[in-house]
Amino acid sequence: MNAMCKYQDRAGETLIAAVDALQGASSDVVRIRRLFWAGLVGEFSEGQAGDIIDAIGLPKAFEVLGDAVQAAFPQEKTDGAAPKAGKPKAAGTPPKPTS
Repeated sequence: MNAMCKYQDRAGETLIAAVDALQGASSDVVRIRRLFWAGLVGEFSEGQAGDIIDAIGLPKAFEVLGDAVQAAFPQEKTDGAAPKAGKPKAAGTPPKPTS
């Protein structure tokens, strides 16, 4: 939650809006760096976030960002089927029991 707020405060757009924008323009490196920066724990500048991306490579940075977004918005699974599309579950909502 704090990373999403950190991103929105700096970028002036929500995390969802950023992810949607990247779907069509994955070359928006400023947005990618800012998203990565928002997810870092500790005091880092956006430039330092870019240095980390340079060190791990852009494909790995995309993988890390994708994992973080999926963790922020988990989808309900049903009987081993693919996750249902839909709204993210509210925070604090206990998971449904699985059989």
